[in-house]
Amino acid sequence: MFRLFSAISCSPTDAIIDIDSVDEIAAAITVFFDGQHPGSGFIVASNSSNHYVLTAHHVVKNKDEYDIHTPDGKQVRINPDEYETTITKFPDIDLAIIKINVDGDYFIPEIRTSGVEETSVLHVAGFPGAGNTSALQLTEGITVSNDLAVEPLEQGYGLIYNNATLPGMSGGP
Repeated sequence: MFRLFSAISCSPTDAIIDIDSVDEIAAAITVFFDGQHPGSGFIVASNSSNHYVLTAHHVVKNKDEYDIHTPDGKQVRINPDEYETTITKFPDIDLAIIKINVDGDYFIPEIRTSGVEETSVLHVAGFPGAGNTSALQLTEGITVSNDLAVEPLEQGYGLIYNNATLPGMSGGP
């Protein structure tokens, strides 16, 4: 299964981050998408009460109703008539940015765009299972292959890792 990979990683040259710290970061940024294709995402930017969530496009690919559950338990509904003004798909890659309007002061992670090498320790987080917003799961694994540096596969995939991931975790950090 392919997933979106993001910023929570640690290579041998980085300072080692303990699993409790990674768990705290994941809990502070990860959101749950309840819709036709339940999935996860994470807050990557904020501007006043506008917050921006990054997820895999296949989580929000249909013009449908989505309930987004924030890390602090708030719920934001996106209706089908708001789809074009709220959800932006990146061209040729399985990513989307969703603009949500909700009061809250959310942690914004540092996004790393390079430096993931084979055998780098990495963590993935998300909400496995439909309708379950209380069971954030964090898994640790290693990078098996990083073909992103050579030639990305279709939709931008190319990072292969051995973390256990389940349906519903797509789009998470």
